[in-house]
Amino acid sequence: MNRFRPKSRSSVALLWRDRPVSNSRLVGFASIARNFEVYLQKEVLIKTLEVSKNALPNETIGLLAGRTCQDSHGPYTVITAAEAALSNEIESTPAEVRISGAGYAQLRARLETNHPILEVVGWFHSHPLSQPLLSKEDLIEQLTWTDNTNIALVVSLVSHGERFGLFHGPDAVLLFQRSIVPNEGEH
Repeated sequence: MNRFRPKSRSSVALLWRDRPVSNSRLVGFASIARNFEVYLQKEVLIKTLEVSKNALPNETIGLLAGRTCQDSHGPYTVITAAEAALSNEIESTPAEVRISGAGYAQLRARLETNHPILEVVGWFHSHPLSQPLLSKEDLIEQLTWTDNTNIALVVSLVSHGERFGLFHGPDAVLLFQRSIVPNEGEH
């Protein structure tokens, strides 16, 4: 997998905003080890699942967009959009996906054009043949996302087990779902 080379957010002040509460459009994930939460719009989960299915039998990859905010409990991330790489921007098989430098530039430009007020907050990719856990290569990729609030989302297409795996920071801390993810038929 070629590296995404995310932009660092270390010099940007975070928007001060209370965390979402009881929002039926958001799915919450939290870290047990750290005081950190992620809120994903259900539409993002549905879109990444649909994009992943459309890429079968191969893996696919894309970027996640949203905002990282802060409140009295610390930073948290809200993800409200996803942009998938196009087939001409990647090389993929059922076991891996690679994006070229030019492909990444096109993907990022498309995301910034389609969602101009959002920040790139992470990346996603699919695992058609395995559970939603980061592989050794995925862990190396996640190390390049140096901000602790950066997110990796893995979409599993195997018929049993969890569908989504969510990780944050360069050390890829697993986040656990706090509410119900929609089934495939619920839109």
